[in-house]
Amino acid sequence: MYPSIADGDPTRVLAATYAASAHDYARLWAPVIQPMGERVVAAMPLARATAILDVGVGSGALVSTIRTAAPGALIIGVDRVGRMLDIVRAGSPTIPLAVMDAQLLGLRSSTFDAAILAFVLFHLPDPLCGLSEVARVLRPGGVVGTTTWGANHVPPGSKIWDEALDAHGAEPEVLPDSVQQHTLMDAPEKVRGLLEGAGLVPARLWVEHFERTWTWQELFALRCGFGIYRRRLDTLREDLRRRCLERIRERVVHLSTAELVWRPEVVCAVASRL
Repeated sequence: MYPSIADGDPTRVLAATYAASAHDYARLWAPVIQPMGERVVAAMPLARATAILDVGVGSGALVSTIRTAAPGALIIGVDRVGRMLDIVRAGSPTIPLAVMDAQLLGLRSSTFDAAILAFVLFHLPDPLCGLSEVARVLRPGGVVGTTTWGANHVPPGSKIWDEALDAHGAEPEVLPDSVQQHTLMDAPEKVRGLLEGAGLVPARLWVEHFERTWTWQELFALRCGFGIYRRRLDTLREDLRRRCLERIRERVVHLSTAELVWRPEVVCAVASRL
């Protein structure tokens, strides 16, 4: 089961929550957001990099992309969730990995040519602290690339799930607000402020627009398997959970193709350390 907000340290709650669903994340969600992270990797000058830090490496979805962009680089992955690193290790056994909080990196200063934070910043209670730590471990002239959700990123069908879960008495989200700070960085100028506050010099900030057409089966599997709706489903008794899912399925199967189109916005940024 998942921890509760009352359990204390928000980063510990976040880590425990992701640990409980690490394999579902790797199977259902990582492939969805991987192309989005690849956009910022492609925009970074990595060809001559010798050491790259993947902060919040997750299940390792970007490792092969980073390796292709920087074939001569040592790639090191850090994440708050040990079970995520187990998944990375299974697919990339030679990459050094460590359980580590992005807000307190146990790494030497001025070590890396580049760092990547793909969908990580909004999970930090103090994103400015996290960026400052990244700036510290970068060499002078080193670059950092970030991706965060834009203002429009909610997948289709969310209203259906919200209404059904509320009607069946599901408990609210377990994650604290301090590790879901999307509104602090959902536009380029907001990200610019964070980067500059950490002493980094923005080189490029832009919004990428993506489009994905789900099948209702794909969307149903994602919502049942990972994320806020999975966590809320797990708070229901088995009989209520079954009824709730039946109600959701009855409605989701009737979504039109147009209603299953997802057009998320992703804010990308590349900055450097002086």
